Amino acid sequence: LYQVFWFGLLKGIMPKLSYTKVALLAPIVYFGGLFVRHTLDFAYVQAILSVGFVWTQLSLPKKEKDFGYAAFAAASFPLAIIPWIESMACQSYVVSKFGGHLIYDAAIPIFFIVAYVTSWRHYSSSSTEVREKNA
Repeated sequence: LYQVFWFGLLKGIMPKLSYTKVALLAPIVYFGGLFVRHTLDFAYVQAILSVGFVWTQLSLPKKEKDFGYAAFAAASFPLAIIPWIESMACQSYVVSKFGGHLIYDAAIPIFFIVAYVTSWRHYSSSSTEVREKNA
């Protein structure tokens, strides 16, 4: 059952990777998780998500690495750090008062909306400049 979880999760963050490669990777990731203390399970899953996402993004062709790519990477960086703060500082005042997972869940849409709006504004202004040059 856990391998089904890992297969789905890995395929979701690495959509261009073949099903065969994901099927080979899922048991390895599952096996690695057997050596993680239960209290750090969330951090392990987040580490796998971060590594898989970064690997996918870095392996994109150069022509696909544009402003949107950079904005998405900038939004993803804090989302790779917040779970570690949540798992390592769960007893701290801020995390225990506001709920570490709540902070993480709220950060996801906030950072991605900011990245989307920034990209949208960038490309909107770029297309406006092109239209003005052609006019």
